[in-house]
Amino acid sequence: MDEDTDLSASGYDDSPAPTRNPSPPPEFSDNAEAMADFITGTLISKKWIFSILLRLIQEVDKSKEAQEGGEESEFGADVDEEQQDELCQLWDMSMNPEVAKFLQEFKAVSILTKVINQSRAPRINEICVGILGNMCCIPELCKEMAENETFLSLVTALLSNTEFDPLTLKETMRLVYTCLSNEEVCPIWVRTIGENPHVAELVRFVLQSSTNNELLKSTGDMVDVLLDVSDELCQKWASSALVEAVLEAIHQIGYHDSEELQPFMHVFQLLSTSQQGVQALVENAESVLEPLLHHLSYVCDYEIVSVEDHLPCLCSVISIIHVLITSDTSVADKLSSKSTLLGQMLKILDGVFHASSHYGNALGIPDPARTGAARQDSTEDETTRSVDRRSMDRQHSEEQPHVSASRADSSSRKEGGGGESSKKEGEEDGRAERRGGDGDGEKKKAGEGEGEGEDAHASEKQQLRILFELLQAFFLDFVDTLKLYENPPQTESSNKDKTTNPPLFLPILSFLDRRRRPFLGYLVHTLVHTLPVSASSDSVPQDGHTAKTPASSGVSERGKAAVMHLRRLCEKFKLTRAVRLLNEAMEDVS
Repeated sequence: MDEDTDLSASGYDDSPAPTRNPSPPPEFSDNAEAMADFITGTLISKKWIFSILLRLIQEVDKSKEAQEGGEESEFGADVDEEQQDELCQLWDMSMNPEVAKFLQEFKAVSILTKVINQSRAPRINEICVGILGNMCCIPELCKEMAENETFLSLVTALLSNTEFDPLTLKETMRLVYTCLSNEEVCPIWVRTIGENPHVAELVRFVLQSSTNNELLKSTGDMVDVLLDVSDELCQKWASSALVEAVLEAIHQIGYHDSEELQPFMHVFQLLSTSQQGVQALVENAESVLEPLLHHLSYVCDYEIVSVEDHLPCLCSVISIIHVLITSDTSVADKLSSKSTLLGQMLKILDGVFHASSHYGNALGIPDPARTGAARQDSTEDETTRSVDRRSMDRQHSEEQPHVSASRADSSSRKEGGGGESSKKEGEEDGRAERRGGDGDGEKKKAGEGEGEGEDAHASEKQQLRILFELLQAFFLDFVDTLKLYENPPQTESSNKDKTTNPPLFLPILSFLDRRRRPFLGYLVHTLVHTLPVSASSDSVPQDGHTAKTPASSGVSERGKAAVMHLRRLCEKFKLTRAVRLLNEAMEDVS
């Protein structure tokens, strides 16, 4: 057609605008039998699923007969590409609730359980466990499967076999994670896992020896939710062996990615809630501190810390450091003599107040950056801080995570030598959808975006409050550790020379003396103020906006005493600038 042709004159604009999905082809709509073959709400053939499962059963039976006859079956090692592709398609389709329910009606749980028990083909076992995991994402199916003793025994056996296939075990961990996230069936799974001591042994073995990051991440997620929902298992599993295993997993994954580290850091935090767990952490204090401090250094690498990107992980890291400082004097000695940690905590605190301002002061505490003392900073300093913050906001708004949508190649196992060295590219495929959605596993419905946004804001505000309270507890106890060394012991040589050894915390005081005014304002406000009780209920209203007038905060007498103690120490060592700034910050509080 010529470019200048008038389409309106040719009648092209008379075509009706589409208002619904197109109708099925006539050969289907006029054929009731053909339409009956489709699973409700889909165009997936029931006969096609029948044929795949029946063929799978036949292959397993042939393999079993061959083994009994002393022969080697090809199915025992792997399957042909065509059948593997069909099973992968079924794995993808099982994310559809209607398909999952149809599989349950067709007794697929019993069929796949039998296949896994008898098959020696790792790829087949991986796919079958993946399909069962997707079925567990449907709450009613998850409940039915939890009542199946044969299925529970199979999963327990998979979690107890040290001669595991990495990819099959990864799907098993995701399956268990999904079931533990279902409140109705969670007690059944906790009891089942608790009755088998070999599960804890396998978990430690995987964390300590595996080089497959995806398997480590799945195992960390499973252990995290398991110890979170069961105080009994949290105490029972608490040991130096588990701490050492988690540390090995962290070394393999790296110290930087907050999302990757979060489950492992939260496991440490959960362990710190029991006496046995604290003891295990203290026994490995030096090793535990290494990844914690490395991660803080990475997060604080920017001039302005964007805490919103690291909230859950930061809460866990700071909580663990606080526990170690208050439980181990050697850790307190080490950290109270170095200014690096204090500087990082102050930068994070700066980020917390900055993030709080996005929600109309979610903390309900006066922002020190807006008080009289802080406004006296030089214009150049304030301009620099504003530019830094704008550049950080722009950077984080422009960053978009890359998500791979490709499906794993069925030959990745052959290329990866059993899966231990399998590449992440092959793991970010359609199986990202199969893992179970971090809980309920169901696809989000259209129209929920606005409500989810409000829930996310309310959750982030609550996490900011938790992070602030953790920082507050850290600073209060950190100042208490300075009191321990206010009068350092004298050595014989110092007595002869009539000199006094400088206290271990003198670098800390010197650090405070060199800091910018707002940093000391943040510290004083954090020590002195208590969060308003009503602020916890100050979630996002129905109109989606934060309340403009938050509840007022209280004043902590312990915090005021801590500030006075800092001021006395600074006076004692003639740090006049720090004394002046602390006085001005206290005036602002008053």
